[in-house]
Amino acid sequence: MSFPITIKIRTEQPPDVTVRGWRDITKTAHRDQADHWRKRMLPTHFQSGAASKYGYRPRKASTIARKRRDAARGLAVAGGRLILVWSGNFRASSKHATVRAYPTRGRVDFNAPAYAPIRQRTNRQPPIADEATRVNQSEAKALTDLLESGVVRGIARNRETRTETLS
Repeated sequence: MSFPITIKIRTEQPPDVTVRGWRDITKTAHRDQADHWRKRMLPTHFQSGAASKYGYRPRKASTIARKRRDAARGLAVAGGRLILVWSGNFRASSKHATVRAYPTRGRVDFNAPAYAPIRQRTNRQPPIADEATRVNQSEAKALTDLLESGVVRGIARNRETRTETLS
């Protein structure tokens, strides 16, 4: 089962960490989490077997046949067998994704082609943008663990760097 990415953990700011320090810690942890998703998990959406792994909506037989014909003519890549890859533009643009981080979330931005809108124009159109950003349960657990370990590492680093001057 897959779902759009929404991973939230509730962490309390330790009393010995300043507000600015806490923001830096959580921002760094969210950046690491988003970067991990961009480098490790996003490319798996463009591989064979992704449809069953992430629960993509089945494509019509006519769409599959047209894609295979285009592949025979050299217009579709990977022999027309990959669900999210037709011309390869979407996969190529995902490789140039940028990561932004905030104290409350991480964000991955990349330019998707016109045929992968965030909002579907019709019900018949497959939700390509939604499918490309799904994570399954094991990936959600890995991302949550990565975020939590990043926060723990940040707190430890913050405590190490604090020195007191004795006079």
